[in-house]
Amino acid sequence: MSTTDLTDDTTPSPPLPTQVIQALQYDADPIEYASSMTSTYQQDEIDDDMDIDLAKPEFNGLWDKQPVKQEIDPLFNRSKHWKTKMDKEILQRTLTRLKDNIVREQVVGTKRFDGPVPFKSDPTEIVFKDFDVDKVYRTRVTLTNVTLTINTLKLVDLSESLKDFITLKFEPPGMISAGMSCYLHVTFEPKINENLQGEIKFLAQTGMFTVPIRCEIKKVELSLDKTTVNLGSTVVDEHLYQSITLRNTGALGTNYRLVKASVLQTEQNKAQTIENLIPKPKPESTSSLEKETSTMSDGTDIANGEYIDVFTIKADPIGFLAPHSTMTFSIEFSAPMAGGFHEEYTLVFDKNVPQLHFSVTAQSLDVPVWIENPSMDFKICMFDRLYQDALILRNRSSAALRVSVDIQPRALQNHIEIVPRTAYIQAKSSFNLQVKLTAHPSIFDDGLSNEIFDSQLNTFIVPLEVKVADQIRTVPFSISAILTTSDLQFDVEQIDFGCCTTTESVLAKVQLKNNSLLAQPFGFVNLPD
Repeated sequence: MSTTDLTDDTTPSPPLPTQVIQALQYDADPIEYASSMTSTYQQDEIDDDMDIDLAKPEFNGLWDKQPVKQEIDPLFNRSKHWKTKMDKEILQRTLTRLKDNIVREQVVGTKRFDGPVPFKSDPTEIVFKDFDVDKVYRTRVTLTNVTLTINTLKLVDLSESLKDFITLKFEPPGMISAGMSCYLHVTFEPKINENLQGEIKFLAQTGMFTVPIRCEIKKVELSLDKTTVNLGSTVVDEHLYQSITLRNTGALGTNYRLVKASVLQTEQNKAQTIENLIPKPKPESTSSLEKETSTMSDGTDIANGEYIDVFTIKADPIGFLAPHSTMTFSIEFSAPMAGGFHEEYTLVFDKNVPQLHFSVTAQSLDVPVWIENPSMDFKICMFDRLYQDALILRNRSSAALRVSVDIQPRALQNHIEIVPRTAYIQAKSSFNLQVKLTAHPSIFDDGLSNEIFDSQLNTFIVPLEVKVADQIRTVPFSISAILTTSDLQFDVEQIDFGCCTTTESVLAKVQLKNNSLLAQPFGFVNLPD
């Protein structure tokens, strides 16, 4: 059917689609259609030209544009136009999931790794000790995987205080098997003479761990091997020895002075007193200062007179302690009396070096053997007469002890006898020694000292000692007597009656003198019939 037929037909028909109409138009008259389209386009251009503002330049200058403020993304440091809101949410969820998966528990079979650190550091602490400024120090740290299976290791960060002085060289080992090691090279180049401290942070699959770093300057490091020296207990006059060691582990030396704490306190108090009195230059202050000084001196002298020095330091109390060296002080104890003794000592060093203190204690005991009657007084004794008494020895110890008595000088052995000279005293028991005194007139010719025998007063005082085996301290005792003669003396050797007749009685007077200090009975014997 042709188009003409459709047109001429009077029967109504449904409307045709637009595409069909356009096709029919192209088919009907293409030249007229193109002409109509051209006229329409030209009309649109004319309308656009009418809307153009001729006062506005065709190209805008850069100075007319305002900078676009871009929102900075905290994830990738990019402006927001690089991704949409959905992209940012997806990236955020992805990063969170990745962070959650970085540190996770390690389970092998039924065993779970619960160790404190996944990698063991050797050394456990990096120490640069006694360093010099502008010198370079290097060390190597071994990191060993101590987990149950494969692990990874990443160097995270270094403390801010160390970044200017320490350089780290670490190559990530990737997946490292259990028991295998990797190395970290540390270079330290100090620029300041100060102590530094920090740490190196590592991240493994099983968690974060750190390796501490410590940098120490040269200094004096002093220590004592003990702060309390207990010498124990001993018998009076016995000696005890013990030592204390002063150690300097630092790289700098120092001068030292060993002094008793009481003496040091006295020096400080005296210096403080003088310092307080110096700012007051008054005329009367000089005499008051001298008076106070003399008073202090008197008190010191009295204290020194009453004080018993029982501890002796067998070393130079003043000296220099070199770097990385030690000094040993030997302490000796010997007390003349029984009791407990305590002394405080102070080690004084150079300025800015703290003092060190230590104390010494010891106990002195009485001798185990003692004499019940240490002074034997025979009172007045006659020559060539025997006098004796018992010397009672007691043993307070829990062991038997051997004792002996030696009579000195030897000339006394002619006048004094002790039986027995050597004996054993059982534990917690006593023993009697017999002391016999028989003074002979020859004592005047024995040449004894006046302290033993005074020929003018005839006083006889003999100091003796009881010696105990394995014991320095002896047990003293003394024997004393006043010697006197037993002679009676007539004033004449012969009685002369003179001339007399038989059956005459003649009387002659004879005087009898008693030279002894004791009263003596007398009588006449063998008288003629």
